Amino acid sequence: MKKFLKVGLIAATIMSSSAFAADKLGVVNIAYVFQNMPERAEIAKQLEAEFKPRAEMLQKMEKELQDKLKKINTEGDKMKDADREKLANEIKALSEKFSTEAQTFQKDNQDREAVKRNEMLEKIQAEVKAISEKEGFTVVVDSTTVTYRTDASDITERVLEKFTKAK
Repeated sequence: MKKFLKVGLIAATIMSSSAFAADKLGVVNIAYVFQNMPERAEIAKQLEAEFKPRAEMLQKMEKELQDKLKKINTEGDKMKDADREKLANEIKALSEKFSTEAQTFQKDNQDREAVKRNEMLEKIQAEVKAISEKEGFTVVVDSTTVTYRTDASDITERVLEKFTKAK
């Protein structure tokens, strides 16, 4: 039984490797295309503009917090106990609010960046598929996972060209 199983595994390996050898393989450097897409800079500007008001609000809140901390550190000894306690409570409340707002801002920013990144990657994948179908590639892998390839199998520049010509 073990001998039969070994023969079966060897036969399956030979059949799959010969079928794989018949495939036309292509490679693409997805990271290179992503980094060099003109759309990437535009999206970064859009996201910056989208989050600028909240970033400015956080900066103002941080400055207010720093001013209050400076005041309690420099004038705290001279203040009445009630005033000092009131200022300390304001600092605590502002600090908690700032922390919450900053975390929310960071999460929202990361989520939007992820959405935009995924949209760009979907466009790249669609273009890889279109070029692969047109040129008869049956398998296309990321070039970072390949130890050897010929230039003829690399479609990276053709994929990037699609996005630079669209501009």
